[in-house]
Amino acid sequence: MRVAFSGDTSVDRELLEDRTVEAGLHVAGSVSRLTSLLVTNDPDAATSKTLKARSFGTPVVDEAAYTQLLRDVAPADG
Repeated sequence: MRVAFSGDTSVDRELLEDRTVEAGLHVAGSVSRLTSLLVTNDPDAATSKTLKARSFGTPVVDEAAYTQLLRDVAPADG
């Protein structure tokens, strides 16, 4: 699963990216058709990443929702 981030975050971006990798997810620097999720503090913003994510049908969530999702994710074995 590929996760991209857009805009400022209330938690240090590096920490969010580290938590993402620890959960067994891949951090993407940009949005593509392979991106599974875009995390941003303003999901309604018309930034290039949010517009591109919407064009691909990629879910866009805010940082609080993503942090909650990370609590529920466990990496797969292997």
